[in-house]
Amino acid sequence: MKMKKYILIILFVQSCLLLPAQSTYRYLSLDINKMEQTKKAIEKGDPIATNYFKEIKHNADYILTQKPYSVTFKSQIPPSGDKHDYISIGPYWWPDSSKPDGIPYIRKDGHVNPKRSKYSDPNSLHKLNTSIHTLGIAYYITNDDKYVICANKLLYVFFIDPKTRMNPNLNFGQFVPGMNQGRQFGIIETTGFRELLEGVALLSDSKSWSQKNFKQLKLWMRNYLNWLTNSSLGIKERNARNNHGTHYDEQCIAISLFIGNVEETKKIIKEYTIPRLESHIKPDGSQPNELSRTKSWNYTNMNLDGFVKVALMAEKIDIDLWHYQKNGQTYIKSMIDWFIPYLRKEKLWKWKQIHKESITRIQPVLELAADRYDDDSYMEVIKNFQTIHENIVF
Repeated sequence: MKMKKYILIILFVQSCLLLPAQSTYRYLSLDINKMEQTKKAIEKGDPIATNYFKEIKHNADYILTQKPYSVTFKSQIPPSGDKHDYISIGPYWWPDSSKPDGIPYIRKDGHVNPKRSKYSDPNSLHKLNTSIHTLGIAYYITNDDKYVICANKLLYVFFIDPKTRMNPNLNFGQFVPGMNQGRQFGIIETTGFRELLEGVALLSDSKSWSQKNFKQLKLWMRNYLNWLTNSSLGIKERNARNNHGTHYDEQCIAISLFIGNVEETKKIIKEYTIPRLESHIKPDGSQPNELSRTKSWNYTNMNLDGFVKVALMAEKIDIDLWHYQKNGQTYIKSMIDWFIPYLRKEKLWKWKQIHKESITRIQPVLELAADRYDDDSYMEVIKNFQTIHENIVF
């Protein structure tokens, strides 16, 4: 009965809303109030909202024309001999030119080996995640069941159909030729499940939604969460002291909330995320493990975004990570505030950034900071965005 109670009760930001029995924590990191505001703005013909809707509808209608995705459609055979197992190659690993066969591969941080694209599972998974999320948003705005019907098919092929379903593990993720068959680092490639599950939640109220598929998807996610929690690779990723650990938490929390396990979600946050905040972030708010990378802007923002997504989901179960502090340091705020002098060009960005990236990547976080900390100065920073490094550009 306790679990049923948790499945029935959906906690939104600063509010409590009872939803139908089949619902779970539907919106995860999404803000229901802002979504409703956007929907109303679209109905009133607001130009910005209307352009947003046109883009969403265009993308969703394109997805309707696409074939389903599956890990079984690949040409590569995993070491298990089972095409249902996901496989990918480490992105920053290259043949060793000093060896006749190039094996074992050597690492070139930040430089993606084009051979990675020959392994299609990461791309298939990414397309599935973004497609389901887009279909969910399109259905939420339009109430058009054609988006639900399409999503039913995509999810059935990828997770449920015995002929094409993915096995709930990442035993062969980001392998390195000549060194291993799979590494814990591949787990970051399923971080997009949060996005997928948000889309699923938006779709799940439709009369055209398959409750049978829904139950099977929940079972798949429960099995994958069990693998994340108990496998040797999952445990190694959980112990990572950089963005990998953060995004491990993000997907475990998303899945746990989705299947309705509130107490387990709280446990993950308290036992792993909070200690991670304390260990990842220096007293000045800097992230040394990310700044040491060759794409420092990418990785500091990536890690910050992971913590922010966790904070947004934690709100749904009344855990406030935005204001969590220890020894006078409010951790997430200190992470965000660390960027400000660099964004204002009061300090020089002195770390490596080997590829061009937009300064606007940090904008969504600054907008959230303005709201959560009731401080309009974050919005002023956005208004005055400028290039701060030859490869961090506006």
